[in-house]
Order: sequence, then structure tokens, then C-alpha cells
Amino acid sequence: MQVRAEHRYLRASAQKVRLVLPAVRGRNAEEAVAYLRLMPQAAAKPVAKVISSALANAEHNYSLDPKHLIVARASADEGPSMKRFKPAARGRAAALKRRSTHVTIILDEAPHQDRSRTKAVVAKAAAAPKAAVSTAKRVVTKKKVATTKVAPKTTTKKPATKAAAVSSRKKVAKSATTSTTSKQRSSKKEAK
Repeated sequence: MQVRAEHRYLRASAQKVRLVLPAVRGRNAEEAVAYLRLMPQAAAKPVAKVISSALANAEHNYSLDPKHLIVARASADEGPSMKRFKPAARGRAAALKRRSTHVTIILDEAPHQDRSRTKAVVAKAAAAPKAAVSTAKRVVTKKKVATTKVAPKTTTKKPATKAAAVSSRKKVAKSATTSTTSKQRSSKKEAK
């Protein structure tokens, strides 16, 4: 059974509220509320309130257990915009749009197999991404393990300080000017 809760005319832009919604879609409703409390976005607090309202609706109106509900759908649609003006340069007025949003949360009962999850299964699922990262470092084929070789980087020696860099540039410039002057001297001698 699906349970619905709405927050209409929320004084926030739909674009900002939509940034929060993907984090809760498909999650257990109680976990989603706890997750939203830790999010830094301002839109997370009203979305958490809507999910809490949907949980209360499910418990009191339909006698459903809140532990077995997931966030089936979450949407943020644009509401009406209030047009306001603020003073601008040269006696003009700059238009402002104070946007509003309609947040809709639909909770549904979790599939029967998800209800019987134990702590061990949850811990195993949490550890799975870590194991995937460690196995992603090597490529396994049918018969042999192929590893990628990385060529060593060739680095040029950089001066330790800015003063050393300036002095090394001066030395290079000085050697370049002395070599051209010696060539000029030898060419003058030949010309005589």
C-alpha cells in the first residue's frame, strides 16, 4: 500500500530541493530521515519533515509498520513564483523571483525479502563496496592475472626556493649573453 505526503508552497527553489531527493529514493524511510538530518543542504530539513509526516500517516491511518516502508517516489515540482523588485542603479528596478516548490513523497511497503534482513546481512552489504575497491586494482582474466605497468616519471630538478630559481635563471641568461659577445668578438677579429 502506498502512503503519500505533500508539502505545498515550500519557500525554496525546486532546483535546490531536487539536489537532496536522490539521496533518499529507494531507502528505508526511517534511514532516509536520519540521513537527511546529517546533510548540510537547507532543503534537507523540510524533506525530512515530509517523510516523517508520511511515516505518521502510514502508522496512524493505515496501521502499517514504519520499519517496513521505503521511499518509493520523491519529487519536487515548481510552485508559483512571487514577483518582487529591488532598487538598482540609475533609478531602475531589478526583478526578483521568490520561488516555491511542491514536495511529494510516496512511501511503499518494502518487498517481503527485505523485511527479514538481519544485522549480519546489513553489515555484509556495507562491507561490499570496500571489497569491490580492492579487487578493482587488478584485472583478472580466465587463466592469468594481468597487471598494468606504469612508466617511471622523468622529473627535472627544481630549485628548492624562489631565490634559487631566480639566481639559476640569471646564470642561464648571463651565460647566453657571454657566449654571444665572444662570438661577436671573434667575428670582428676575422673582419679586420
